[in-house]
Amino acid sequence: MKCLIEWEPASGAVIKDKPSLFAWFADFAWKHGLISERESVAGMLESREYEGDTLLAANLANPHIQGAIVTDTAMVFLKLANPCAGWGSMPHVSRVLFTLIPKSAVARDIAPLKNLYYRLADESVMRRFCTEGRREVESILRADEAT
Repeated sequence: MKCLIEWEPASGAVIKDKPSLFAWFADFAWKHGLISERESVAGMLESREYEGDTLLAANLANPHIQGAIVTDTAMVFLKLANPCAGWGSMPHVSRVLFTLIPKSAVARDIAPLKNLYYRLADESVMRRFCTEGRREVESILRADEAT
């Protein structure tokens, strides 16, 4: 499983709402070899959002997809310099945890995802994940690698 962190990207892309965020992510995932088809990723993320809001906490969204175009199980944490609009009950989020799962995922790759969500169920861990700096976020994301 891949775990990538992008902290306040300076790629020149303007991320102001879900469509621009999902377009940015489609390019990012493509460049990192996480998907086999860039064109449909933003639409898949939008469709998933339509099924139900992916807001996990006051400042954290968790857009996710599973499908044949996903080549690697991955978590991609994105910290935005400026909040992104459009998450239902929250007007803005500045932290996004993208999750990608291949259509036929391997159990050993899914386990770190499951463990992360267990950790985030702890209120103090979730608070740190939503507010702390890069080092703390990385330690929460990569806790399974340390064991």
